[in-house]
Amino acid sequence: MQNKAVFSYACGKVILVGEHAVVYGSQAIGLPIEQGLRVAIYKLEQTILEQKKGPMLRGLGLFSGDLFFGDKSFGPAIFYEVLDYLVSSFGEKIKNLAIVLEMEILPSRGLGSSAALSVALIKAIYQYFELDLTQTKLFEHTTYLETLFHSRPSGIDHSVIIKNKPIGFKKINTELTSWPIELELGLTLVIGTMGPHIGTKNAVAKLACRMSSNQKSYERIFAEINELAKDMEMALVLGQKTVVGELMNFSQGYLNALGVSCAILENLCFIARNTGALGAKLTGAGSGGAVIALADGNEEDIHKAFIAGGYQSFITRIAATK
Repeated sequence: MQNKAVFSYACGKVILVGEHAVVYGSQAIGLPIEQGLRVAIYKLEQTILEQKKGPMLRGLGLFSGDLFFGDKSFGPAIFYEVLDYLVSSFGEKIKNLAIVLEMEILPSRGLGSSAALSVALIKAIYQYFELDLTQTKLFEHTTYLETLFHSRPSGIDHSVIIKNKPIGFKKINTELTSWPIELELGLTLVIGTMGPHIGTKNAVAKLACRMSSNQKSYERIFAEINELAKDMEMALVLGQKTVVGELMNFSQGYLNALGVSCAILENLCFIARNTGALGAKLTGAGSGGAVIALADGNEEDIHKAFIAGGYQSFITRIAATK
């Protein structure tokens, strides 16, 4: 295996409806996006192994320099936890490896960066050692890694990314249910991003704190979001693009009421709608991150409007599945 190298890829994701509410049993809908994350794995050079103890992790665009197992002198602490998990799961043989991550999506934007990392990483390790990777094993590994990143993930992010297809998703207590959603028409989304969100773990905790003082009102909102998700699934299956956009706008209104939006996200939604988007909403944890806008042949106009407003932006397409 001296010169062996393997490569793996995982897509990112957006939530079309149901973020936060999914934690409380509401249905959600997730979509894969074209942009994602690549992982390369190869054997460390002997000269490096003599100086450092692997595995080594290099995160292009995430942090500068290389992280080594057991050496926590710099870099994000969470990635040392990832290395600890890999060593505990795969043993001594993994200590000879270099792992390189290359991201097309910015982290902490609600685009599934940690789930994409988890999926691509596990797939690459199994490929490198020529091990049999079942969907069950992949889900178990990525669930644990997502727990490191988010404490109590709903499971929708890595479910979408593993399947790489539009899905409906529901979690009641610890029971997860997901199913494919067949799109009659393809969707073109324009994604506008601001700075990082406050973190899924923090956003969920803050919402739970707010909910404690007025639980019945929040539960009514979650119930309405659940109904929105059912309507959204039907609109996707029937190819009712205008209805999909309207439901995205409704969803954003509920997310604002839940307190997970912010002025900049609302401005991104305004820019998108004012430029002709059929609908616009935040995706993911909120309080920062990204907005997704549904285009109707005017994606370049929306993209340029986001850029003119001082935001980063890119276009992604989700193909019809029927």
